[in-house]
Amino acid sequence: MKLEPLAGPDLPMSVAALAGGATAAKMMAVRGMSPMRAAEFLVAVYQLSFDADAGVKAAAEAAPATLPDKIVLGPLGDPLPPQVLHFFAERLPVSRRQAIEKILFNRTTSDETFVALGKRLDEGGLEIIFQNEVRLLRCPALVEALYFNKHARMSSVSRALELCARNGIKLDGIPAFSDIAEAIMSDPNAAVPTAADEAFAAAMTESSGSAPIAVETGSTGSEEADPPEHKKKVSSSFIKFDELKIFEKIRLATVGNAYCRSVLIRDSNRLVSMSVVRSPAITDG
Repeated sequence: MKLEPLAGPDLPMSVAALAGGATAAKMMAVRGMSPMRAAEFLVAVYQLSFDADAGVKAAAEAAPATLPDKIVLGPLGDPLPPQVLHFFAERLPVSRRQAIEKILFNRTTSDETFVALGKRLDEGGLEIIFQNEVRLLRCPALVEALYFNKHARMSSVSRALELCARNGIKLDGIPAFSDIAEAIMSDPNAAVPTAADEAFAAAMTESSGSAPIAVETGSTGSEEADPPEHKKKVSSSFIKFDELKIFEKIRLATVGNAYCRSVLIRDSNRLVSMSVVRSPAITDG
């Protein structure tokens, strides 16, 4: 979404007056020390992020991450301009769960904002997005963003892919989607939570004592089919690759860590091995 200063009916008179006022008043406003109504205050923070004064602009851009919940929670649930919600969605830390949920449940939040959040939220926030099937069908880019988010539960991703496949929606951004769709539609239990959820959670953890899957050290940014000896790894039996379904293997090959790729590149199914090659984590080196 292209963010630009608000104008016309989207710009309250009080915010317009503030934007044309003194720098000191603007700085007080972005710090939450303004007599404005709560919703107008968030609009003011957004508008001041375009201010000509570098100090005001920087303070406004940093405000979403620093303003306390007691100030932002209420107005984030109001019908604000979509640009304002997008501005806050991009700058709120993932740990600000309540504030982000307000944006996810706000009816005026745009599809572009959902895509941005779908790329970076953790599992809890992503599950809220997965429940909105109308939006998933309306915005294929959102499903693609969820697919590549390592925090997305595999069963939820499968359910979203099945939804798209059964409604004739093609996801060009997902490798081998046609084959994935065919496999999902022929499997009545494709979206049922399975051990794959646990396997994916473990595979996406790069450093955990409880899930020591391919903890990598000293990475240079390039990838190899066979991880060097200095990279820790565990037996492939920890993740029972043979028990994974084809569409689960393809996603793990695409977004999993180096150890998973080192196993799946040898898979007998060419779609799986080619997914390793197409993985965004594979560099030219």
